Amino acid sequence: RERCRDIVAQPLASVRADSAARARLDSNLALCGGLLLDAGLAAEAEPLLRECVEIRERAQPGAWNTSYARVVLGDCLHSLARDAEARVLIERGATELRAIAASVPAAARPRVLESAERVLRFFSEIGDAQAAAPWRAWREELEKNAQ
Repeated sequence: RERCRDIVAQPLASVRADSAARARLDSNLALCGGLLLDAGLAAEAEPLLRECVEIRERAQPGAWNTSYARVVLGDCLHSLARDAEARVLIERGATELRAIAASVPAAARPRVLESAERVLRFFSEIGDAQAAAPWRAWREELEKNAQ
C-alpha cells in the first residue's frame, strides 16, 4: 500500500507542476484515484477522484467520462461507508451513462459496463434488491450488445 501511495504521488506532482501537462490533469487524477481505490486506499483516492469530477463538471459536463467519474467517486465513498452521498453520485452518473451509452466511443464502452457493475455491487451491498433490478437489466443489455 505504501508503494502504491508513492507511485501515485510522484506523477501527480509532476503534472501539477507542468502547465502543458495540466490540460490532462483530470485523466491523471482519475487514473491515480482508481489505482488507489483498487488498492484499498479509498480515503487517499477520494480527494483525487473528487477533484477529477470537479474539473470535468466545469470543462465537459455532458461527457461520458464525467458521468463515469461520478460513478467511481460514488464507489469510493461507498468504500468509506458514506452511502447516502455515494448513492447520489452513483445513480446520477449511471443514469447519465445509460442515456448516452450509444454515443460512448467504442474504446470506452468497457467503462460503461464497469459502471453498471459498480451500481449493482453498491445496491447489493446495501441490500436494496428493488433498486438494483433496473440496473441489472441494463447490465445484461450491455453484456448482450458487447458480444
